[in-house]
Amino acid sequence: KPVTNIINCKPAEFLRRYPETFVMTGGGNVGLREVLGPDAVSVPPPPPRLPKALREENLIPSEAVQCLELDDEVYSQIYNKIASDFGNEAAMRRLSQACKLMEQASFLALDELVIGGAIGKGLAAVGAGAAEVVLFVRQLPFRNFPQWLPHILDTLAPVLESQLKGLRAERFKVEKDHLRFFLLGGQEGLGSDLLVQVYVSPVFRSPDHLMDSIKASPPAQRFYFYPAFVKERNDFVGRRDKRTRAAISLMAWWATKQGWSSTTAAPPGYLLELATIHACRDMPPNADEAEWPIPGLGQAVVHGVDTLAGFETVKVLWTDASAADTDASGSASEPVFMDPLNQYCNLLDAGNFDPRELAAAAQPPNGLFAFKREASRWLVTAEAISDEGDDEEYEDAEEG
Repeated sequence: KPVTNIINCKPAEFLRRYPETFVMTGGGNVGLREVLGPDAVSVPPPPPRLPKALREENLIPSEAVQCLELDDEVYSQIYNKIASDFGNEAAMRRLSQACKLMEQASFLALDELVIGGAIGKGLAAVGAGAAEVVLFVRQLPFRNFPQWLPHILDTLAPVLESQLKGLRAERFKVEKDHLRFFLLGGQEGLGSDLLVQVYVSPVFRSPDHLMDSIKASPPAQRFYFYPAFVKERNDFVGRRDKRTRAAISLMAWWATKQGWSSTTAAPPGYLLELATIHACRDMPPNADEAEWPIPGLGQAVVHGVDTLAGFETVKVLWTDASAADTDASGSASEPVFMDPLNQYCNLLDAGNFDPRELAAAAQPPNGLFAFKREASRWLVTAEAISDEGDDEEYEDAEEG
């Protein structure tokens, strides 16, 4: 029977409890004090090991992390980890269950329910825009949203809260143009809590009818039409090649690592998706979806971060935005990033989003720091394995 089963600790630790009897002489040896004499001194024990989390954060200083060079393989590994931690399969399964219950519970004249956000586009479920659910409802007005939408959301929230309780849906809250709740993680393969944003949209007669309704609405109310484009967003983003989709997920993950001061400073997921697509527009398409590491992924991320760094002065009109009206495209001094699907929507409109913190976070030399810190943890892990081997040899030698 091993001696540790009897003393419930390491032999060296047990012997050190009795300094009047034993002397640790090093090299796996122990002597009796009555033989070595009263002046004999034990060698010091090995230093205590930091917990793994502290070793990862502190072993490599920030200055050393900043000097790391990242390549396609490193970015591909980070993407793999993100896809594993925020997997689409488990998130889609839980969200689909919730959507079925929403359809059954809704008191609205529901025409269709569409899943959007990162999940609806086939991306890793990262960040605030991970899961969107749009309820297309018949017989709703096409304009004047502030007059009727708040009442619908206030009535819908307690209904859904009651119906979705069995799915561990909590923290329901009504916002200006939608309601939100969390599907709690930790079960059924869903690692993190999943933020779900529920929107309500009228059923427009045609794309032209939708654009005419937007044009006839005051500029300050045009954000209410965001959910009406959910299918178009799913297609526009979801059809990108693997490299661009991976870069989008990495950029969404990067945004979660920043300390935004307010909701107006936190970038919407759709804005990050479009910024990444625009940054990758001149890169040749990623022909082989199975190639590993993902070729050009590092360059795509660098281009994406550089694009964000210029958001205080950016002017992105896409190809068809020449038809956008002056209210949407803003003055010459304001940043402009048009929605390629909605010629009346400037995603950097000052009333909805303040890009200053985003641009500051993306500035060199700190723009890529979140990725470098993540990569440094792998280096620490490799060193820790080596260190643990050395420590075990030291302890084994001390224990004899």
